[in-house]
Amino acid sequence: MVKSKEQQVIRLLSSIVIPNNLRGEDIQTFVGVIKAEDLMTRYAIPYWEHESQRGYQRNLEERRVKKFAESLKDEEVSIPTSLLLSVRDDSVKPKYVNEGIYELPLPPAGQPVFYVVDGQHRLMALQRLIEENPSGPWSQWRISAVFMFTSDEYVEMSQFHIVNTNARSVKTDLAIELLAKRMGHVPGMMHTLPKRDSWKIQALRLTEEVSKRGDWLGLIQFANQEKGNTIIRQNSFVSSLRLASRETVFTAFNPKQREEIIRAYWEGIRQILPDCFHEPRKYALQKTVGVFVMHRLLPDVLIRVKFNQNDHNDANAYAYMLENALLNLVDENKLSEPVSGADFWLSGRFGAAGRYSSGSGQDLLAERLRSELTPI
Repeated sequence: MVKSKEQQVIRLLSSIVIPNNLRGEDIQTFVGVIKAEDLMTRYAIPYWEHESQRGYQRNLEERRVKKFAESLKDEEVSIPTSLLLSVRDDSVKPKYVNEGIYELPLPPAGQPVFYVVDGQHRLMALQRLIEENPSGPWSQWRISAVFMFTSDEYVEMSQFHIVNTNARSVKTDLAIELLAKRMGHVPGMMHTLPKRDSWKIQALRLTEEVSKRGDWLGLIQFANQEKGNTIIRQNSFVSSLRLASRETVFTAFNPKQREEIIRAYWEGIRQILPDCFHEPRKYALQKTVGVFVMHRLLPDVLIRVKFNQNDHNDANAYAYMLENALLNLVDENKLSEPVSGADFWLSGRFGAAGRYSSGSGQDLLAERLRSELTPI
């Protein structure tokens, strides 16, 4: 039977059921084959957007797309593994034919009905070849895919997170954000996480709050965001909090108080080294090396603040404890010139902080500062 373009169907076989514990309903999946030209005009890629907290896909890596397209063109590879596609439109449903066989009517071209959960780089490589040669063979390629039918983006995101943390790794910043989003959907799930993951979720939420105003506004680059004027990646800021997240002196405070501590701590540092904050891109203090060093020092400073019975959110108290350490810090830059104060933190050859960029270097610099802290 000849069908019009709007009446095209693809044949599917019923497959496994995915438990959806969040809503208490199971998600039926199907396997099938779809022609490239039919998929190219009907798909969407739900990229993660930090601002809206929607989507889940990492940004496209052009290098991977180009390499895979070249391999396809040279017939070095095919696309043997199935894509994972999600159908959110309740009006697009498979129709039973017989004995586990279903037919899925395709909506009109241009209607994005297939959301790409896994396989975006393979799909984009094939699309690149079709665009380069519209009359070539690529548009007729038949692509195997697993189809799942759900209007719940959380289900898609969960499958993406599971697939990609057990295959090619997702960038750490995106993986943490997706894990945090899953935590927000499933009550009590945080308590089931191993400690190696639970502290990251808390540190991410702290990082998000700190970035909304004050000294860190607009300076932290979150997953899938353009670099813009940011000077440190989300993952670096989160990782820098690892030591503090293990210390009772910090974790004894509730999440809101921890945010207040971080804000007051950096406000205190700004009181001592204001030049570093007036032009943060010019200095390393709010970049990876400076953040790791200062957050290594945080538990020691916080102990002193508490011992002196100062409020945990008193910026002046932190400035008092840190002033001697930061102002007495002296070293040579790459020009063999002694530098101190704000000049110590200058980026590049004019400052000395770059000498401590390694993990062991950060430990050494933190220890130097620790030895100069105002005594209890």
